[in-house]
Amino acid sequence: MNKVSSKTVVCMNNKTDHPLLLDGEAEYAEHVVVKPWLAMLVLLMVCCLSKGSDLSDRSGHLYSTTPGELVPETWRAKWIWIPGVSNHDRNHYMLTRKTFAINKVPAEAHLYITADSHYKLWINGNYVVRGPARCSPHHQSYDILNVSNLLVEGENLIAVKVHYHGMMMAYYLDPYPGLLVQLEWEENGSMQYVVSDRSWKVRRDFAWDNRTELVNRVNANNYTSSYNFNAATPGWQLQGFDDRHWQHAVYQTGPGVWPPKPPDYEPYAVQRPWLQLVPRDLPPLVETDIDAFKVWKLMEAPQYSKYKTWGDRRVHDALHHSMQDVYRPLKNSRVMQVDAFLKGAKPLIIENSYPQEKYVKQPVYHTMVVFDFEELVSGYPYIEVKGRPGTIIDINYVPYLVDDVFIPGIMLDTWADRLMLSGREDKWEGTELRPFRYMSLTVRGEGPVIVYRAGVTREQYPFQQNGSISVPGDPFIEKIWKAGEKTIRAVTTDGYTDNYHENRQYVQTSYYASRGNYSSFFDTYLQRRYLIQHSQDQLPNGMIPMWAPWIIYEGNQQVPGIFEANHFWLMGLRDYFLHTGDTLTTGDLLMSAERCALAINRMQSENNLIHKPPYPYWIDWAKLAQGDQNFIINALQLLAFRQYAELLTWLDSPRKAARWNKEADLLAVSLSRFWDDDTGLFADNLNYGVRDKNFSEHANSLAIVTGVANSVQVQSILDKLIDNHRTGVMEEATLFNYWVAEALAGEGKVAEAIDLLRRKYSHMLEDELGTLWENPNLFAENVGERSSSAPDRFTERSWSTAQAENAFPPNILSRYIFGLHPTAPAMSEMRFSGFLSPYSSFSGTVPTPHGEILISLRDGQYELNVPAGINIWMAKEELEEQQIRGIVVNGTSYDVTLLDDRLDLGSGVFTVLVQK
Repeated sequence: MNKVSSKTVVCMNNKTDHPLLLDGEAEYAEHVVVKPWLAMLVLLMVCCLSKGSDLSDRSGHLYSTTPGELVPETWRAKWIWIPGVSNHDRNHYMLTRKTFAINKVPAEAHLYITADSHYKLWINGNYVVRGPARCSPHHQSYDILNVSNLLVEGENLIAVKVHYHGMMMAYYLDPYPGLLVQLEWEENGSMQYVVSDRSWKVRRDFAWDNRTELVNRVNANNYTSSYNFNAATPGWQLQGFDDRHWQHAVYQTGPGVWPPKPPDYEPYAVQRPWLQLVPRDLPPLVETDIDAFKVWKLMEAPQYSKYKTWGDRRVHDALHHSMQDVYRPLKNSRVMQVDAFLKGAKPLIIENSYPQEKYVKQPVYHTMVVFDFEELVSGYPYIEVKGRPGTIIDINYVPYLVDDVFIPGIMLDTWADRLMLSGREDKWEGTELRPFRYMSLTVRGEGPVIVYRAGVTREQYPFQQNGSISVPGDPFIEKIWKAGEKTIRAVTTDGYTDNYHENRQYVQTSYYASRGNYSSFFDTYLQRRYLIQHSQDQLPNGMIPMWAPWIIYEGNQQVPGIFEANHFWLMGLRDYFLHTGDTLTTGDLLMSAERCALAINRMQSENNLIHKPPYPYWIDWAKLAQGDQNFIINALQLLAFRQYAELLTWLDSPRKAARWNKEADLLAVSLSRFWDDDTGLFADNLNYGVRDKNFSEHANSLAIVTGVANSVQVQSILDKLIDNHRTGVMEEATLFNYWVAEALAGEGKVAEAIDLLRRKYSHMLEDELGTLWENPNLFAENVGERSSSAPDRFTERSWSTAQAENAFPPNILSRYIFGLHPTAPAMSEMRFSGFLSPYSSFSGTVPTPHGEILISLRDGQYELNVPAGINIWMAKEELEEQQIRGIVVNGTSYDVTLLDDRLDLGSGVFTVLVQK
């Protein structure tokens, strides 16, 4: 081993604080308002995350499972709910108020709050925050806030709205409704408390119709809403509101157990189903108000006479009626003061064409205004409006247009809300997340409607830009990088999700999102959280569920879903430790990892291969044949065992590592039997020992990545992968492109890997959204999976325009254009192979736990600025393969033939020249 001394060591700032500010908001400067209280709370909650941290020199911004001293010493609060509303009553809202007095405003006042399912908090009339983060009730997440700046001397008010789903959602389970609140502060040397108990005043919010449908019955994202302002309780969250006629809260005692509870039983904060209360372990989401600033179109539609009335209270009315509307350019109705409204100067005035003799001589025309927010946003829509009592406003949301047409119900999702006006100035904000670019307001009724304000409270994870890339002469590289970043932002809420359509925290989609994230943002909270949450829902037999939170039953049998979730969880744990060096979290998860590895190892039978696993496996949207013994699922098993063994080696467990390396070796030998000499490819399946004639990019890419293919087979596969888009000899990957690119680039075919990305994604970059889609095309008929027999649903084009599996490009580009590959935990060692890049000029940054690596190539000279704590090294074997005979580092020459096995540069500022 050879060591290079740097001429200068540049100290770079360690990233000890989690980023709070968002990029890309400049274009909304005139329309955006960040919630004023949220900035203060973000600062507090991020500080909470850092307290009690297990910090090391290799993971300076990591934190422990608990925020230390800010955990309440004793939970005095009780779970409360509305009298007479049970856990079987779905989709209910509770309004609750608690007044209390303070003699002197304290320097610190910590509020601990959580709810089942979601809460929205006000203090003294000021909106504060919503939560909690997605969780399972057996590890119920609670938020910690310092609210001293919101308190006043004298009377104070805590007001909370709680929405209980009553059934499993994509991001939450359905145990029992309840609210838990505890406020603590010190006064005259003693602790003072305000806790949720029977003294709190509560009321069911009847303005929300609980009969509305789910947005998506398959994936159960959330509910549509139907809100009647005539039944609303305006001002309920303000001081001075008269709540004398409200009910007192009742205790939520959870499911019944033996012995029976007496009538005066007082529950604990920790009880079934909330078996453990866990402090929030990721930063709060940032909320930003975006007022409507652009109108896409103004349209009108004649009222269908077959419905007679547009105000019937049928379930899911907003979408049902909007789907029947046939819109045309505005002619009979009027929309006034549009430009002034968009500038915030005057209200928008809408007047429908509403003749007295309806449906006889002239039809009634409803008016539709479609706002364009110019990019995909996820958030909570709002409107301030006034119109005649009973006037209906239907709000619909779509992420993209179809042939320049706004189609409600696209993607089979019922993103729709219906409002019935009271005649007063009505203010509404949705409580369910809506992902969209276009938002329509359809006004149904007589008389003018005045819209004072409309827009969306955008909710975003606080990513911070840390990685970057620039390649002069090839703008595609920066475009695909930014598209990957934008895709990660689009699919992330309080967890990595597969897409905004399903909003589920899947293991495999989170794996790909994490990879892209480390190169772009270097956030560590999200991967840590999904690894922990999936381990918490691990089944008794050791299987990892495909998403978390997780509870689903098929008959009486609890099933984990997709089998390969186990592989991606093991590989994700290795990735997390590689990038962070977080020994505390990784050590805590090792028992789950071992149970998972043993569980999937037990599935191997004939020839050491998984044979007809009892669980389904999905792999990709591609049409992959599944046989008795499938190459792809077994190759993922091999890869998971190999990477798990590497993790164990890092953690100084050589005996366990050897065991799982041996299992991987046995799988590699067995997988060699899938080779087909006639085609020069690995077959997808063995059926009763006979290879089938199905060949895929998936199987053959993994054959290279796992090392199953020998050198001759690798060359044969590479030739066919490069030409497969022309020859079609293999089934093409849809959401498996990461492995195809990895196979090509890992074998030195970096230019070909980039061509693959260019071929797969260029048409998406031309799209106005600039994100990477769920499917190569938005047409469902290309795959044939999305269909519906419902007459009021649009079924032809229904794919998400942002998918986590396709968010990986920043990671591939960073490693293979820059040639920087992490090889030791906390990225403390990085192998440099920039000489494999197909470009003669590039520059960029690579984020690490120690600071950013700055790298550039100009005129054949590499410049690296490497922060302390990282050792950059070059492999002799790789240099020789590229016929590099000499390396010049900071003016000192090194003969490659005289190197031991590697050349260590260490950290500092380096100028590197390679001589061929």
